[in-house]
Amino acid sequence: MNNSTYMDWLKALPADDETFRECACPACGSLGLAYQYFGFRDSNFGWKLIWCEVCKHGINISRTRIPESAHTLVEESEQAEFNRQHSEIRLIS
Repeated sequence: MNNSTYMDWLKALPADDETFRECACPACGSLGLAYQYFGFRDSNFGWKLIWCEVCKHGINISRTRIPESAHTLVEESEQAEFNRQHSEIRLIS
């Protein structure tokens, strides 16, 4: 059973995207978190989904600034396909 909270996740996250693979999951302790940015056309704000590839727990951070170099899913069809492929992710609120 996962007892980690949203705040536990926020406290555990690295300051930059380059070190997510070195970060321990607050839910299970496994090393390496994955993330994906979602956004809107002509905007540098969106949301970021962060999850553990091992236990599949994660969080959604809304209203986040998206770095220029980030791979961002903008099209509704791209976002729907991502969600279909990652339906096992369990978000912590």
